[in-house]
Amino acid sequence: MDNALLLPLLIQIWLTFIIALMTLKTRIKSAKRGEVKLAYFKHNQGNAPEKMLRLDDNLKNQFELPILFYTIILLLLLLQQNSLMYLIMAWIFVISRIIHAYIHIKTNHIRHRMMSFLAGFITLMLMWLSLSVELLM
Repeated sequence: MDNALLLPLLIQIWLTFIIALMTLKTRIKSAKRGEVKLAYFKHNQGNAPEKMLRLDDNLKNQFELPILFYTIILLLLLLQQNSLMYLIMAWIFVISRIIHAYIHIKTNHIRHRMMSFLAGFITLMLMWLSLSVELLM
């Protein structure tokens, strides 16, 4: 289990790359079709297609809560605190982020999106709580 935490970490990172590529592709297509003016991209302001906005928003999401995930995984690896409990919580977090991204991009059903967000948020908070207790005791 020494490096088992690396797999959920890498999957979360690749989720971000995949969403970034999807965002880029959608932005280019939207601009070519004339659905969005090039001036929009100066400050990301103005009218834009719903699909493009969802992808833009989701890409931003990948640099919010996951930052705390990256940090704790690196700390756990450095401190050699990579127990089965942390591994399970890491997978729960990553799966919740994949589900959240899928919902956000495909349907943007707010209640379902919120539930997947909360699953990841609570799991990540428990990871940090557990590590904080271990470090302070």
